[in-house]
Amino acid sequence: MKLKRTVLLKMILTPDLREKLLEEYNGYIKKYEVELEQLQFQSKKLLQEALKKGPDAQKVVQERLQKESAARKDKVKHYKEMIHQLALLPDESEILHSELEGEVEVSVGDHWDKLMGKSEIIVRDGIITEIRNGG
Repeated sequence: MKLKRTVLLKMILTPDLREKLLEEYNGYIKKYEVELEQLQFQSKKLLQEALKKGPDAQKVVQERLQKESAARKDKVKHYKEMIHQLALLPDESEILHSELEGEVEVSVGDHWDKLMGKSEIIVRDGIITEIRNGG
């Protein structure tokens, strides 16, 4: 029988990966800052349109705009924190990249904890260097 389990994908932090991640994080920061500017620009128009429909509509639009703005500010803050954390990590550190889903074959008599324990794939500069299975 096959079951699904979580597999962690970890990357070894090298100078090349550090540079790539910094570029990626700065790209996200720029993207969300642009979205914030666009939202601020559009908010005046949306609020004027809502005002024509009444104070209740205006309040709903205002709350939605504040929520959207806060979400983008949180994302900018998150990626700035990621950049800060990245600067603190020494080269050769293992960093969690993502969680994947993998299958494992189970049979009667198998050791459950070893089969369903933490599994990891370790990647260095785009090459799988290690696969760790079980607890």
